[in-house]
Amino acid sequence: ILTDQPIANLVVNPTNSPIAILNGPLTVSNNVTINTGTGLNCNSKNLTIGNGGTTGGVFTNNGTFTCTGTTTTFNGGIAQNITGTVNPIVFNNLTINNSTGVTLNQNVNAGGIVTLTSGPLNIFSKTFIMASNVPTNLAVTSGYVLSEKADNTSLFQWNIGTGTGAKNYVFPFGNASGTYIPFTLTLTAGNIG
Repeated sequence: ILTDQPIANLVVNPTNSPIAILNGPLTVSNNVTINTGTGLNCNSKNLTIGNGGTTGGVFTNNGTFTCTGTTTTFNGGIAQNITGTVNPIVFNNLTINNSTGVTLNQNVNAGGIVTLTSGPLNIFSKTFIMASNVPTNLAVTSGYVLSEKADNTSLFQWNIGTGTGAKNYVFPFGNASGTYIPFTLTLTAGNIG
């Protein structure tokens, strides 16, 4: 796929060539759907879902999503969702830039840098895993993580591991009304898991 213009929707179907490959950065204004038996290979190119304004939609992964070395950005002006039958859905770098918010309807594993530019990342009874143990790989401008389930079903897991020297890990929580309530963990030595 190679275009310098945003496309409305991207649906990867299992007919003909079941693997879609990006040959340049791609902006999808609304929905991205990867059907069972198919795949989307970002081929080291960035994928943006939503184009501001009244755009933005659902990212559905029922197949194979390969995003090594890329950034997937949720840039909608309306509520967006991450869903699918694949568990967990794996992103490399992930950017949330949607003041209305992005909601998880499936577990997500982010292996690289997570950038919360604007709006809530609503974990919504799922698990969000930060696989990188580098404190600066979670960058916050004005976004936050919304994890307001009294039954502890919304989990934000940061695989911190072993540390030497003081490292501050800021967990950027916020509440449903948008109040920022971060939690800072300082690891001075040892293995926290």
